[in-house]
Amino acid sequence: EENISISPDKPYVKQIALPPRANIYDLRASLSVDGRELVFYSPVRLTPMEMPKPFTGPPPPAEIKTVEELYLAGQRIEQFHAPGTASPEPYWEEALRRDPGDARVNTALGIRQLKEARFVEAEQHFRKAIERLSANYTSPKDGEPYYYLGVALKAQDQTKAAEDAFAKAAWSEAWRGPAYFSLAEIATGRADFIAALDDLDRSLDANGLNIRAFNLKAAALRHLGRTNEALAVLDIAAQKTDPLDVRLMAERW
Repeated sequence: EENISISPDKPYVKQIALPPRANIYDLRASLSVDGRELVFYSPVRLTPMEMPKPFTGPPPPAEIKTVEELYLAGQRIEQFHAPGTASPEPYWEEALRRDPGDARVNTALGIRQLKEARFVEAEQHFRKAIERLSANYTSPKDGEPYYYLGVALKAQDQTKAAEDAFAKAAWSEAWRGPAYFSLAEIATGRADFIAALDDLDRSLDANGLNIRAFNLKAAALRHLGRTNEALAVLDIAAQKTDPLDVRLMAERW
C-alpha cells in the first residue's frame, strides 16, 4: 500500500515479486482516493466453454412448417444481411401465401420494399398489416406499420395521408419519437416552423438523444429569427450527443 501522486503526464509503475506458489486469482490491485475506490483489477478465472454450434441456413420455404418460423427465417436473413446467399422475400412470400393477412410478415416485407423504393407495393403491405391489427376498432399495441405507412405515403407525395399515419403511430410509445420527428419534417417543408417546434419538442420528450431532432429544432428557430435559442439548442445537443456531428456544426455556422 502506497500513497502516490499521479497525472496523465506522471504515470505510476510498480513491479512486485510474488511469494512462491502464489495464486494469481487471489491478487487484487486497487486505486483509491480519500477512501473511495476508483478502480480495481483482479485476474478472472475463465471457465472453459464449448464452441457454439455452427450456423445452418434455413430449409427451403416450402419445408418450413409454420408461418411464424417462416417470418423468423426471413428476419434472420434480413438482420444478418448475407448478400448472395439467401433472400428473406421467398420466406415471407410463402408465409403470406398461407396467411395473406399476417401483420408481422406484411410489415417486414413492406419495410424491405421501402428500402428498394417500391413505395406503392410497400404501402399495400402496411395497409394489410393495419387491417389485421385494427380489426374491430382495435388500436394496435405497436405503431410500427402506421409509421412505415407514413414513410411510404410521404415518398409518394401524399402528405396529408402521411400525416394521419404518423399521428396514429405516435400513439405507440416506441414510435412516438420518430413519428413526431417525421411530422416536424413535413411541417418544416411547408415553412410552418411553429408547428414543427411543437412536434420536435414531443419527439425529444420521447427520445432526448435524437440528434436529428435537435438539429431540425435549431434550424426552425433560426428561420424564426430566434438565433440565441437556436444556439442554445445546439449547445445542448453537443453536450448530450455528438459535438462533432457534421449537421450540428453546419447549423451552428
